[in-house]
Amino acid sequence: MGLSRPGLILLGFVLVGEVLGWVGCGARRALPRISEVPSGLPSAGELLARVEHERTRLRGLRTVADSEISGSEGPIRASEVLLVEPPARLRIEVLSIFGIAWILATDGEVLDIYSREDDTIYRGTPTPELIAHYLPVPLALDEITELLLGRPPKRDVAEAGAVAWEPETGLLRLTIGLRGGGTETMWFNGAAGLLVRCEERASDGALRFDLRIKAYREVSAALLGSDITIVGPGGAHVRLAYARSELNPMLSADLFRLRHVFAASEVPLGTPDDLP
Repeated sequence: MGLSRPGLILLGFVLVGEVLGWVGCGARRALPRISEVPSGLPSAGELLARVEHERTRLRGLRTVADSEISGSEGPIRASEVLLVEPPARLRIEVLSIFGIAWILATDGEVLDIYSREDDTIYRGTPTPELIAHYLPVPLALDEITELLLGRPPKRDVAEAGAVAWEPETGLLRLTIGLRGGGTETMWFNGAAGLLVRCEERASDGALRFDLRIKAYREVSAALLGSDITIVGPGGAHVRLAYARSELNPMLSADLFRLRHVFAASEVPLGTPDDLP
């Protein structure tokens, strides 16, 4: 993990740079638990339609995030600014009390990583292996951006099972078979109809990802999954607590490349071994 070197265990943040300009944050809303089976369970089609509606409603995000990344080198905590615009635009600024410590930015074609400590920009292709060096879930960029918005990546559904109510959790559960193999199980809060968890497994049962949404926050009269954990194979995970968020912001394409960041050197990226 590139975050583990000295100087990147961050204790607070300074709000800097062009990416800021939030509209505020609403109250954090914990999800109520249902203690008895609800009448008139929604169909699989209705629940899947809710997920697809979210793709239309939430097309991008600018937010401050407190993050905890747990990988092979133990937990690392940081504060950051996060810009997400599916399918393939992502910018992460990790902040320190001195300003920006490093930046990851990609427009889907080029991955730029700036390290202030090294005074270097690293450029390469946004492969899952390179992105997983900082977000320890080995998924494609268009999958990562969807998960960061609190929803599963877009999939082709081969078949959908019946909706079931789990009395032990008070949640509605839906399992779907994926075209090409594998399954995806989604859990919804029955009272609010909000997605609270999505687990995807390969045909052999191996975990691809486990998305968990602990709480939602009201932002500009809409709800945003604001306490998100993404678990990858082997138990590595990233937890993000969002605050001061803006939904569907107007984001310049220049934010997703580091063409104008001054650095003493540039290094081409081929494999994670090239990264700081």
